[in-house]
Amino acid sequence: MDKNALAAIPLQSGDAGAPRDRAEDLVAQVFREILGLEEVSVFDSFFALGGHSLRAARASHLLESLSGVNLPLRQWFDTPTVEGMAGALRDVLKNGRPQGTLTESTAGTVEDPAPPDPIPRA
Repeated sequence: MDKNALAAIPLQSGDAGAPRDRAEDLVAQVFREILGLEEVSVFDSFFALGGHSLRAARASHLLESLSGVNLPLRQWFDTPTVEGMAGALRDVLKNGRPQGTLTESTAGTVEDPAPPDPIPRA
């Protein structure tokens, strides 16, 4: 599967809440499967539809198995809509990570200070 082409293929639909591209369609499929729903809007929140942390973990695993992209579990809480999760998926496919996430190069900076070492070293 050409993951770079995933977000570039538009879907045709007249429904304002329908998925607009392949990334949104894939995330909507995950929402429907995990939450046992027939329809979801791109604006629906995973948690408002009955999701919780355990279902988010299952959804994250299913999304990874379908897309090959491992989004952090935290992403489900930060961007819980189909639209938000699809945006994070597109970011990873384009940039290698969702926008606003930490990498080893940014961990411990002023924006994300590393916790102090609780055991003094001699």
